[in-house]
Amino acid sequence: MIKLQRYDDALADLNRSLELKPDNAEVISVRGLTYFHLNRHDEAIKDFIRSLELKSDAPNTLYNLACLYSLKGKIDDALPYLEKAINKDEKNREMAKTDKDFDNLRDDPRFKKLIDID
Repeated sequence: MIKLQRYDDALADLNRSLELKPDNAEVISVRGLTYFHLNRHDEAIKDFIRSLELKSDAPNTLYNLACLYSLKGKIDDALPYLEKAINKDEKNREMAKTDKDFDNLRDDPRFKKLIDID
């Protein structure tokens, strides 16, 4: 449903799944991503944090949380999650170089160092 951009339907399905297995980190993370697409950022952040409590090494969840904090202007929160995401999966460094979610971080020297831009 998410790939079809039917986010409300996807959210209903994800909530039903979580009723059956409430501690499924992957489903919680996907629900967070669904909230992200619905611009329900506070709910997305809560889900990403909960997912990381259950599975702390999920690079996509770390990356998505960094994106959200960046969009909310919380640079000091975004950078550590982005660093962890990069450490878990190097492809995140390349994605961050062009991801519009990080546009407000581009001039920050910590961001430049993290993604290897001089």
